[in-house]
Amino acid sequence: MPPLNALLTKARFQLRGARRAIARQSRFKLLFISLFALFFEGLLCVIFHDAFRFLDSFGGAGMMMIGRLFALFFLGLGLMLTVSSIVSSYSALFGSDEVPFLLVRPFSMSQITVYKFIQAAGFASWAFFFVVLPFIGAYAWHQQLSPLFVFWTFLFSIPYLFLFAGIGTL
Repeated sequence: MPPLNALLTKARFQLRGARRAIARQSRFKLLFISLFALFFEGLLCVIFHDAFRFLDSFGGAGMMMIGRLFALFFLGLGLMLTVSSIVSSYSALFGSDEVPFLLVRPFSMSQITVYKFIQAAGFASWAFFFVVLPFIGAYAWHQQLSPLFVFWTFLFSIPYLFLFAGIGTL
């Protein structure tokens, strides 16, 4: 089996184990956590929309500020993602129990590094998307944009995420 396929198989087994662990949990617990997450996302969207309406009340100056704040928001999240990626990549590369196991297998160092980078970026970025989606949704709602704006901005955020996660990994 080629090394990359072995890593993908390992990831598939980990995902299957996570699904089984979730299935063993109480349905009430899963429902409560899901409802809390949806409530939190909705509340963030309402707060962001309220902030956009407040800025819009300033007239032309508010419209100029909204564009700048949009860029500043993404810059701030990018810097936080970099710091989070520093911590996550250090623990994924040096604190993981599976690294010695992977080193004695027929994987090259670059394959292990890329695998661990993707794992660290995933750990560092879940909160990024948890905050970005309501912000983009509120912006689209305020500007009366199509839901496709949220979809495409979400897709274009993925390379942005890997850029800042890569800076944090260096």
